[in-house]
Amino acid sequence: MNYVELQACPICGAHPEKDVVSLERPGGHGYKGCYLYQYKCEKCGLVQGKQIDDVYRHKDVAQNDARGSWNEEVNRIRALMRENKNQYKE
Repeated sequence: MNYVELQACPICGAHPEKDVVSLERPGGHGYKGCYLYQYKCEKCGLVQGKQIDDVYRHKDVAQNDARGSWNEEVNRIRALMRENKNQYKE
């Protein structure tokens, strides 16, 4: 598995922060020892990747998938920004 390097936020340039949420619930319910991973921009709060869980995958794989999701969102936003920039040039 290759480590996915995080890109900077396309809006403000800040480095994203990892958000980890436990899937365990009171009374023994939920998924004990499992988590949701998501990368978000805490500075501007405008960009976030998808939430990825480690219920059926190793935690390192889930975290790497969450990094990939962040980068996909960054690339999507950058493409939209380029498209809009080109649209208003004409």
